[in-house]
Amino acid sequence: MVGRIPLDIGIKLLGAWIAMSTLATWGASGAAADELPKAPPHLSGQQYLDRQFDNTDTPREDRENKAIFNQQYARGYLAGVADLSRGDAWCSKTQPKPAELEVAVLRSLRKLSRLDLQQDASQLILQALRSEFPCT
Repeated sequence: MVGRIPLDIGIKLLGAWIAMSTLATWGASGAAADELPKAPPHLSGQQYLDRQFDNTDTPREDRENKAIFNQQYARGYLAGVADLSRGDAWCSKTQPKPAELEVAVLRSLRKLSRLDLQQDASQLILQALRSEFPCT
């Protein structure tokens, strides 16, 4: 008799299986990373700013909830990029508060042209953090 697996563990196991099968498929194909087609960025710099300030075409009755969602999405995106790159792309002796990171990134993005804002948001965020919190 097989016991029931808690849902959260089942989801983690399924995710691990999917990741392993995907890696195995890529490995079996023999394709080098530079041979794979380049996917568009998850978010452009402009899309990041639009989410941060809810510059979307949301109907009035849905605007408040959508604004909260968009801002939290942008903050989570920033936190993920910052966590992944801390110590490599940018450094700080103390843990900067999320608001400090947000201000640094927004200050940097606001200086960019519309053309520059079409670049990958993660790369623009890295540049901003690297500039504000250099590893010296």
